[in-house]
Amino acid sequence: MCFKTFIQGVTLFVLAISLIYSLSSCSVKEERLSCPLLYELHYEEHISIKSVKLILQNENYWNKADSLLLNKDSVYTTLVPKHDFRLLAVSPANIILSKDFSYQCEDNTDYPDLYVCKSLYKRYEEKVLDTLHLHKNFSRLKINFKDFDSKSNLIRAIAVYSKTSGFDAKYNVLRKSWHRYLDHISERMSVNIPRQVDNSLILKIFFDNEKSKTFYLGNFLQEINFDWAKEDLDDSNINIDIDLLTFNISINIWKEETKFNIII
Repeated sequence: MCFKTFIQGVTLFVLAISLIYSLSSCSVKEERLSCPLLYELHYEEHISIKSVKLILQNENYWNKADSLLLNKDSVYTTLVPKHDFRLLAVSPANIILSKDFSYQCEDNTDYPDLYVCKSLYKRYEEKVLDTLHLHKNFSRLKINFKDFDSKSNLIRAIAVYSKTSGFDAKYNVLRKSWHRYLDHISERMSVNIPRQVDNSLILKIFFDNEKSKTFYLGNFLQEINFDWAKEDLDDSNINIDIDLLTFNISINIWKEETKFNIII
């Protein structure tokens, strides 16, 4: 009786192992399209990016999410069903995404230093190799006040108003409003801005006398050919003279610089 029970236990164990093996591998006699493919992702080193969240998904509702600490030797490997699939890579890895893997920055919170990579794979090979190229998906607006020490009491706050706030489930720009109100004024300030789709971006300055001044920042940036469709967004610099209310906008593109003055 004990021996019979032992044989039954061994049989069940062998069947379990066989089932696991059949799910994770394919024999040469099987249809290869039903087998998973090996996906291997290498990392292109970037000095400021330390971690990334990887999301793989296909149209059959399969998805997988992982986080990876990055260094120059980082390699990510996993098995993927042999169907068309896509990759979304987002840095930093601790960014909070929605259930559909979209991202919306919470209103009146700092927009993150967001780097994104998205790829679509239409292949049925045994192995897919690729290199991760993360792209800068924010623009840092640097604000400088002229003669700040003698005029710091004139300004109460500044705010940026955007009609975009992240990306949707298809990785397109999310057209939902976001703003950032900054009431800790200093000589040099900065605020991250999401990728834009039009010229509606606004900068507003609030004065201590309860008055305010609105600047149509999107239009000004268009005048210096700021490209919101560029894969890696540039940063921009604004110099503000409080007394004259002269708006000096400059944009740094690599080592080149374009400047113009707007008198309000």
